[in-house]
Amino acid sequence: MVTHLIDAFNVLESVNKAMAEWMEKSIASHNLTVLDFRILDSLAQGAVATTSQCASHLNIIPSKISLSTEKLEKAGFVQRRRDRPDRRMVALQLSDEGLEIYELALHALNERWQNLLGNVGTDVMQMAALFAGPTLTPIGALIKKSLRERNSTVK
Repeated sequence: MVTHLIDAFNVLESVNKAMAEWMEKSIASHNLTVLDFRILDSLAQGAVATTSQCASHLNIIPSKISLSTEKLEKAGFVQRRRDRPDRRMVALQLSDEGLEIYELALHALNERWQNLLGNVGTDVMQMAALFAGPTLTPIGALIKKSLRERNSTVK
């Protein structure tokens, strides 16, 4: 039987949905959606400064980003400020509350990730690391780091 391109697409789509559900559960106690968290993360990392940059960076339609940033602004997590030279340009930035909720949610996400990895055998993690080619470099790096940490605590 030949594997078709659509089969690979279906697998990746399933993985993407599963990861989104997992993230949603991880940050749910902070009343953030995955999109909210991804916007906060993009701002915290300095990857974006405007809603259009955010839409492009996250590959999400601008209107959806605008709705989410409005919600985050009403919650006090994001602030909008006008650019001095070009008053038409509106930049986004995290408020102190936004940075705090982002860090709390990130901590919850990382803690859940470590708990998950604690239940996965080293052999499975090493097999997963084999699939970490150039497009999966961040995942591969995370798995390799987890393996090193696990091995250093086991010795």
